[in-house]
Amino acid sequence: MAVQLKIERRDGKLVAMYTDVNRDDTQPIPVPDIYDFGGEFYFTLLLGLKGESLQSRPRSFRRKIGGNTHSPQDGWVVGKAMMDGSTLKGTLDFYPYPETTEPPPKPAPELPSRDWQPKRVDKEKMMPAQ
Repeated sequence: MAVQLKIERRDGKLVAMYTDVNRDDTQPIPVPDIYDFGGEFYFTLLLGLKGESLQSRPRSFRRKIGGNTHSPQDGWVVGKAMMDGSTLKGTLDFYPYPETTEPPPKPAPELPSRDWQPKRVDKEKMMPAQ
């Protein structure tokens, strides 16, 4: 999954916005859980969450599970990054939202962590703050 995480410092706080190839990149998703530990940071994001319920995009990927509509792209994104010299590096993990509320007959497969490195974006190409 190709993802973009835009991180800014506003009023002394980190602010992050998330997009990926399966979602509308003109409406990035705010990342409400981002933690700055001076030199490294962590974030969590539940994709598909809208208000108090899970809702996903695009509709073509939706499927009905246990009375709720989910897509294969719904789940938790967890990231960790730290400074390595003058470069920010880290890992990104994705944990799919469970397909049922019943306990699974076997454990879900563990997906490997991915290393990532940010790419600086020209200010002219960045979206205006909302």
